[in-house]
Amino acid sequence: MWFYTIIGMSFIATGLAIHVFKWYFLISGYNTMSKEKKANVDTARPN
Repeated sequence: MWFYTIIGMSFIATGLAIHVFKWYFLISGYNTMSKEKKANVDTARPN
């Protein structure tokens, strides 16, 4: 049971790292994009 809790907490931590701390390098393929394509990535949270 603790295993599922740890996995869930890691997903929450990853989501917070991307959203709050703006660690976009965690998004798959983001580092390999050109600067023009990175400018077109929608990183804003939808309402």
